[in-house]
Amino acid sequence: MARKTDTFLLSSQDYLVIQEDGGNKFGERMFIAKIPAPGKKPIYHFIAQAGGTLNTRNLAKVSVPAGTWTSAKASEFSGVVDLSGILKSTTALGGAARRAADATVALEDKYIAVGLQAHSQLSGVIGEFNVDRGGQIYVYKPANIDGTDVAPTPVAVVASPAAKHELGAVALVVAAVAAVFA
Repeated sequence: MARKTDTFLLSSQDYLVIQEDGGNKFGERMFIAKIPAPGKKPIYHFIAQAGGTLNTRNLAKVSVPAGTWTSAKASEFSGVVDLSGILKSTTALGGAARRAADATVALEDKYIAVGLQAHSQLSGVIGEFNVDRGGQIYVYKPANIDGTDVAPTPVAVVASPAAKHELGAVALVVAAVAAVFA
């Protein structure tokens, strides 16, 4: 099973987000883990699960937006972006300055955007705009990663008409999250 990882840097520790991409019939999972000391095993914390070919929405042939479901195919998580540095009012928006600002934000205070590609969505508005698939960008805030295992707190969901345009969708998410804090 293939797994993709992204790393979040904090001032004194690193965290990984692991996204499965293995064709699981019930859906791909996503976890977060603190990188352990050498010789220690990591503790994985479940974040979310994307729909597979046998999930209930595929079996019911439904999707959001309505009319976009085409066939029972898996969904997959596709990338993560730490929005924390971008949302700090004193941070330049690019490069090393943003990554340095990301590292100053505690894990429980982070806002993390997660891409989701919905391969079952090719019809309706998705087809009309000639994009390759449906998808969503989620923003979530980790909770209790170093304490008891509690599900993360979702903070916003922004629909994207296509995972193909993820950079534009991330900009849309950043604008939506920034509006919440304005």
